[in-house]
Amino acid sequence: MKKIIKLVIDYKIVAIIVFIILLIMSIWIIFKSDRKNETSSEREMNLEVVQKGNYKMAKTQDKLKAVEPEELNLNEDLGSKSLDSKGITVSDKNELTQAINNAKSGDIINLKAGEYQVSLDINKSITLNGEGEKTIIKPQNKSIALITINNSGLNLNNLILESSKIGINSMNSNLNLKNVKIRSIIATALFAQNGKINIDRVIIYDSGSAIKIQNAEGMIKNSIIHNNSNSGIEIYGSKMTITSNSITANGSYGIFVDKQSDTKIESNNVIGNTGYNVRLEKDDEIFN
Repeated sequence: MKKIIKLVIDYKIVAIIVFIILLIMSIWIIFKSDRKNETSSEREMNLEVVQKGNYKMAKTQDKLKAVEPEELNLNEDLGSKSLDSKGITVSDKNELTQAINNAKSGDIINLKAGEYQVSLDINKSITLNGEGEKTIIKPQNKSIALITINNSGLNLNNLILESSKIGINSMNSNLNLKNVKIRSIIATALFAQNGKINIDRVIIYDSGSAIKIQNAEGMIKNSIIHNNSNSGIEIYGSKMTITSNSITANGSYGIFVDKQSDTKIESNNVIGNTGYNVRLEKDDEIFN
């Protein structure tokens, strides 16, 4: 009898142990399932945030604040603009090349409506103004940058750049773009390294990569970047503010910021990009 009682007790102990193990396994499975659902919900929430809502990054000082597209009030038409009465006015590529060669730092050169087939090398701080949609600069040599700026500065306003390997290549310079359209660029529409860059109301589309900035500082605002085969905006080792832009339907990242950058991102509409809409590398934060 004692052996039978002992055997029953042993079975009960084994049953209790098995029950506890099964209970723990069940709790673990439920936890993993909930965690998976939570991750999925977070992804959905982030997608909603990028499109509609507001939220603050959990691990960084960066801020990502999204808005509806109609709130940005952006327009892809440059319209018709008046030239600066203080500047020198040119009407063809030869006059433009001569005006740049003869210009002093601070000079203003006005480009009348028309097509200018040139490749420009800027080595002094000047301003180029166009008349809007009808002022178009095309490359004389498609294998190099349409505009190269080195150790100088350029204010570029109210014109279109198109059909080159690289749109703008800026090195160690101050670059200011306003009301500019860049399209059909094979590689990178705008590359800036080691300088200050301010982009306002710029439209970039049908190109490779739209904007790449390295070791620079400045702002990208009120701009439309869409339907480029690679990324929208890439920031490396820079201090930038990216605000009030529409960045959509690009072939890779909408916005990428690397670990070395200090970049503030707010009030943008960033959706429909093939890669991640926003990726901040320093915390592995990804927003779909």
